[in-house]
Amino acid sequence: MSLTFANHVYLVSQYTTANISPVLDSLVRPQRVILVVSTDMAKNAELLADVLKQAVGVQVELWMIDDAWDIEHIMTRIMEL
Repeated sequence: MSLTFANHVYLVSQYTTANISPVLDSLVRPQRVILVVSTDMAKNAELLADVLKQAVGVQVELWMIDDAWDIEHIMTRIMEL
Protein backbone atom coordinates (compact mmCIF):
# COMPACT_ATOMS: atom_id res chain seq x y z
CA MET A 1 0.00 0.00 0.00
CA SER A 2 1.45 3.35 -1.04
CA LEU A 3 1.01 6.52 1.02
CA THR A 4 2.72 8.73 -1.52
CA PHE A 5 1.82 12.40 -1.82
CA ALA A 6 3.24 14.48 -4.65
CA ASN A 7 4.44 17.22 -2.30
CA HIS A 8 5.79 17.27 1.24
CA VAL A 9 6.29 20.39 3.37
CA TYR A 10 9.09 20.20 5.95
CA LEU A 11 10.00 22.69 8.64
CA VAL A 12 13.78 23.07 8.69
CA SER A 13 15.45 22.88 12.09
CA GLN A 14 18.73 21.67 13.46
CA TYR A 15 17.33 18.12 13.51
CA THR A 16 17.44 16.80 9.95
CA THR A 17 16.60 13.13 10.46
CA ALA A 18 12.84 13.79 10.45
CA ASN A 19 13.20 15.58 7.11
CA ILE A 20 15.38 12.97 5.44
CA SER A 21 13.59 9.77 6.53
CA PRO A 22 10.35 10.19 4.49
CA VAL A 23 12.29 10.82 1.29
CA LEU A 24 14.26 7.62 1.75
CA ASP A 25 11.10 5.54 2.26
CA SER A 26 9.76 4.48 -1.13
CA LEU A 27 6.24 4.10 0.31
CA VAL A 28 5.92 7.80 1.18
CA ARG A 29 8.55 9.43 -1.07
CA PRO A 30 7.29 12.68 -2.62
CA GLN A 31 8.10 14.11 -6.02
CA ARG A 32 8.77 17.53 -4.49
CA VAL A 33 9.78 18.77 -1.04
CA ILE A 34 9.13 22.31 0.09
CA LEU A 35 11.43 23.41 2.91
CA VAL A 36 10.00 26.10 5.17
CA VAL A 37 13.08 28.04 6.25
CA SER A 38 13.83 30.87 8.66
CA THR A 39 16.87 33.03 7.97
CA ASP A 40 18.84 31.43 10.80
CA MET A 41 18.29 27.97 9.27
CA ALA A 42 19.20 28.95 5.69
CA LYS A 43 22.54 27.12 5.72
CA ASN A 44 20.93 23.97 7.16
CA ALA A 45 18.24 24.19 4.46
CA GLU A 46 20.80 24.39 1.66
CA LEU A 47 22.65 21.35 3.00
CA LEU A 48 19.38 19.46 3.48
CA ALA A 49 18.24 20.37 -0.04
CA ASP A 50 21.46 18.97 -1.48
CA VAL A 51 21.03 15.70 0.44
CA LEU A 52 17.40 15.32 -0.62
CA LYS A 53 18.20 15.99 -4.27
CA GLN A 54 21.15 13.60 -4.32
CA ALA A 55 19.55 10.81 -2.28
CA VAL A 56 16.63 10.14 -4.62
CA GLY A 57 16.42 13.06 -7.01
CA VAL A 58 13.37 14.83 -5.56
CA GLN A 59 12.73 18.45 -6.47
CA VAL A 60 13.36 20.84 -3.59
CA GLU A 61 12.03 24.36 -3.11
CA LEU A 62 12.92 26.74 -0.29
CA TRP A 63 10.02 28.71 1.21
CA MET A 64 11.32 31.49 3.41
CA ILE A 65 9.70 32.76 6.59
CA ASP A 66 10.74 35.87 8.51
CA ASP A 67 10.32 34.67 12.08
CA ALA A 68 10.27 31.04 13.18
CA TRP A 69 8.43 31.99 16.38
CA ASP A 70 5.65 34.08 14.81
CA ILE A 71 2.90 31.51 14.33
CA GLU A 72 0.54 33.90 12.53
CA HIS A 73 3.28 34.78 10.04
CA ILE A 74 4.03 31.09 9.46
CA MET A 75 0.35 30.31 8.96
CA THR A 76 0.07 33.16 6.44
CA ARG A 77 3.14 31.94 4.54
CA ILE A 78 1.83 28.36 4.47
CA MET A 79 -1.53 29.56 3.17
CA GLU A 80 0.31 31.52 0.44
CA LEU A 81 2.10 28.32 -0.47
